[in-house]
Amino acid sequence: MLSTNAFNALLKTLEEPPPHVKFIFATTEPHKLPITILSRCQRFDFKRVPLIKIVGRLREIADQEGISINDAALALIARKGDGSMRDSITCFDQVLAFCGNSVADEDVASLVGVVDRRLLADISAAVFCNNPQGALEAVKRVDAFGYNVRQFTQELVAHFRNLLIIRSVPKPHEIMDLAEAELDELQQQAGEQQPSDIQRRLTLLVKAEAEMAHASFPRLLLEMALLKMAALQPVLPITQLLDRIKHLETGVASTPELLPAAAPIRSAQPSLQRDESSVPKKTQQLAAAQRGGWERFVAYCLEQKPAVGAILEHGSPLFYAPDRIEIGFPEGSYFLNSMQDSDNKRAVDELAALFMHQATVVKVTPIRSADDRSDPPCSLAEKKKRDAEQRSAEIRREVTEHPVVQEALRVLEGEIVEIKEL
Repeated sequence: MLSTNAFNALLKTLEEPPPHVKFIFATTEPHKLPITILSRCQRFDFKRVPLIKIVGRLREIADQEGISINDAALALIARKGDGSMRDSITCFDQVLAFCGNSVADEDVASLVGVVDRRLLADISAAVFCNNPQGALEAVKRVDAFGYNVRQFTQELVAHFRNLLIIRSVPKPHEIMDLAEAELDELQQQAGEQQPSDIQRRLTLLVKAEAEMAHASFPRLLLEMALLKMAALQPVLPITQLLDRIKHLETGVASTPELLPAAAPIRSAQPSLQRDESSVPKKTQQLAAAQRGGWERFVAYCLEQKPAVGAILEHGSPLFYAPDRIEIGFPEGSYFLNSMQDSDNKRAVDELAALFMHQATVVKVTPIRSADDRSDPPCSLAEKKKRDAEQRSAEIRREVTEHPVVQEALRVLEGEIVEIKEL
């Protein structure tokens, strides 16, 4: 708490300190110290004390003093200390001065001014059970207790963030600063909820909290967010959807034969119809594989391992069956070298077995321009590029042939420079 003039007066002493003196400065605001002082000091930044260590120390004090208090209440006191052991012990002393040797959770929550965590648990349970009545009743209790609605919403955001981490990572205790009792309670609340469902609800909460900064009715914003959260339906993972589609199709997983060729689409113009009998059967089968199972397999790989799926998009399905897949890449290409990497090859083998629900042999083949596979089925990347070019050509044709556009070009003596699809 020294002024600038006081620091300047101290500077001479720091430059030539007496041999018997060592100065130790302590501050929580090092940015306010003059650079002339900082340049002459060794700086040590102390980290926040983890919550679990503070709770452990408070438990030692409680046991030594014969105080009856559970770990959940101690965690509330430790969180009030915000990483400071001194502040946490001071807060504990204030609680004991009011409660004596028997401390209840309700007393701690009211004394330290933090949200009762049971309210957070009740709201999350109501939301996950699609119970809007229970969620709104909890908000009513929040308002009755006199909690600041925006502060409570921030606590609710932190609560759902903890639930999301628990359902997303195998070792949540290494990421979250929580007492063991709190972590066990959150794991029970998270249950078997899908991370994607928790994330969707968390997004609604974050948006509501941000809007409260400029709103005069924060309770209404919270209630609207909770109603939306309670109305959300679970989203099925893409892998389950792909598996359902796969099992609905005949012959995909039950037979080692190639996928049957799809029947030709009946065109409104007979002149555009194609005689499938003139197309070799192998070509028809490979085309069907590319349109059907191959595309779904690549989509599955993109979902599970995006890097591997991105490589497969540039491969041609030379052979596609439940028990064997042969993928062709241009000889000497980056994608061929990437797929021949042992880690990527092993990943594709594992993904194929999971997708086909059986052992599947995956072969990677280089395609030479002069061999008998000079015209292999196009890759998905080529198909996307071709479709995009075709779409662009169709749009340009539609625009240029439109009578209004033609009249505008005639009247204005202009030309079409760019076409943007809205």
